[in-house]
Amino acid sequence: MTSRQGTITITNNAFLKNSTGLSDGGGGVQAWSDSGTITITNNTFSGNSGRWGGGVSAQVDSGTITITNNTFSGNSARRDYGADGGGVYVSSYYGPVTISNNTFSKNSGYFGGGVCARLYTDSPTLNIYNNIFFNNKGYSGDDLYVYCSHVANYIGATVNLYNNDFSGNADFDTGWSEDLYITLTGKYYHAGNIQEDPQFVDPENGDFHLKPSSPCIDNGTADAPGLPETDFEGDPRIVGGAPDIGADEYTEHPIPPPNQPPVVTSISQYQSDGTQIPEGGIVPETTIVFKATLEDPDGDDVRLEIELRKIDEPFTGEPTSETISDFVPSGSEVTITRFGLVDGDYHWQYRVKDSKGAVSEWKEFGEAGNVDFKVEPLRIISFTANPTTADTVPCEVSFTCKANSVISEYRWDFDGDGVIDEITNANQTTHTYTEAGSYKASVTLVGDTGSTASKTSVIRVGDLLAKYAPILRFTNLPEGVTDPDFSGKELYFPTKVEEMAGNAQLVCDGKDCHLDLEDSYLSTYRKNWTADSCTIYGREIHQGNRTYLQYWFFYLFNDWENDHEGDWEMITIELDENNEPERIGYSRHHSGEVREWSDPEIEIKDGTHPVIYVGLGSHASYHKRDATPLGTYLGEIEILGGIDYHLGGDQK
Repeated sequence: MTSRQGTITITNNAFLKNSTGLSDGGGGVQAWSDSGTITITNNTFSGNSGRWGGGVSAQVDSGTITITNNTFSGNSARRDYGADGGGVYVSSYYGPVTISNNTFSKNSGYFGGGVCARLYTDSPTLNIYNNIFFNNKGYSGDDLYVYCSHVANYIGATVNLYNNDFSGNADFDTGWSEDLYITLTGKYYHAGNIQEDPQFVDPENGDFHLKPSSPCIDNGTADAPGLPETDFEGDPRIVGGAPDIGADEYTEHPIPPPNQPPVVTSISQYQSDGTQIPEGGIVPETTIVFKATLEDPDGDDVRLEIELRKIDEPFTGEPTSETISDFVPSGSEVTITRFGLVDGDYHWQYRVKDSKGAVSEWKEFGEAGNVDFKVEPLRIISFTANPTTADTVPCEVSFTCKANSVISEYRWDFDGDGVIDEITNANQTTHTYTEAGSYKASVTLVGDTGSTASKTSVIRVGDLLAKYAPILRFTNLPEGVTDPDFSGKELYFPTKVEEMAGNAQLVCDGKDCHLDLEDSYLSTYRKNWTADSCTIYGREIHQGNRTYLQYWFFYLFNDWENDHEGDWEMITIELDENNEPERIGYSRHHSGEVREWSDPEIEIKDGTHPVIYVGLGSHASYHKRDATPLGTYLGEIEILGGIDYHLGGDQK
């Protein structure tokens, strides 16, 4: 058949035992077109012979060739040089050629026992998709021979070889082998090809249907150009998950079982060091680790999905984005690590999904409604010393520290010099102080995860000033009292004099001099002041059989009514000959007050520390809240050479 520009269509025929002369091609069909279209579909070619193309010879210049859904068996091109294509011979100068979903069995020829394709420039594209080539014979290329002309660039035409079944001796990577031979492979592409017995039902009697066990079932690709909707006898082309290889589409597929949802066989929560966290347990870090083993009844890949919420947040039924694992093979253990958690109580639920979309039901970890874990970074719950004060030395002090988590070691510094004096695994220890003084003992805890926490306790031994050191209480404005120029909150607290002087400049006007505080120091002082930074100066004075303990407090400003700088305040405790306290004297600028130690209105902390109420802004000393200056002056005290002593940092 010849058509220069038209269409040649050959479909639904059987060509059996035909032959041509010694110099003619196409034992069954010979078709030629210059720029037209040649389509050959749903035919049977068996026992035909010709000079080239024992079953079919199709040739174009710039036209298109499509050969689909045909069976070629027992066809031959005479086995001498130039006898090309036992089943099919095609040639093209510029147009595309597609050979898809055909079955070639026991065909023979010199070049290409099954198919011979000759591409005379680098312009054509040859598409070979979803074909069975089985037991074909040829001098070169038992199943497929492709001649690519070396015209111009020695690269050749484009050859696409996808999802075909060859006889067993094809090297798909090189394209040069017994069953497959491509002369130029510069633009040769391949994937999905196999080499297995296609398992025909009865090929000796012309039955090329596929057995249920055929490897060609569902092994083709739907990407084949112009993939037909039906197979060679009108059955749907795609019955299973993918098209079959060959002319036949196997239709007796068993009904696949429904995709079963995967399951979690084990799951728990852990710290980053691998320590398992019980339900409701404390996590002393901001990281939580989830580990689970996942199984899928169908063997599909699976992934873990977790919805993690604060305990006061209800579940939404959607996994949180940070807690979704990758897909892994069934039976694998997966790990999800969630970083950057804030303090609080958490609960979580989980499910598992397979790669085909089946998903298990959500299940809450532990008992529904419970707190599953608490994020609480390592903290010291209590750090106690007994005693904290003692009149004499040597003095043995017992220390106990309690934390909110498992501790690997306790590092003790008994004298506040920054040097670790002892390391223990227990939370208790003792230390004997042999010299009188005030010490800042500290403990540093190291958790199992490497996190640390520290706390300090002041120990005062062999020192009356330490034993009776007062406790200062600062208050806001009394109810009903207002002052538009006052903040209503205490701004200044007992300060170390040398620190103040180190942040001031001496300013003189020729007659008078004063210290001018730097603004930055004042603002920083107000912002960063804590009780630990409070400084008290003290001295111990002996007169006759009496001992007087004086405690001095330096304030940067008096900020109440008669505003002024450099405000010193003081209290004095009078001890009898047995060093037992008898009276307390409270200074208030130009007045003062003396009260008996036994006065029920005086609050004594821990038996030896009187509580002093400091006047808001004025810093005057009172024995109780809202007290007024009553009582007598304490009287003159002769200073016999006491020492300055402060309890806010160093010993003296």
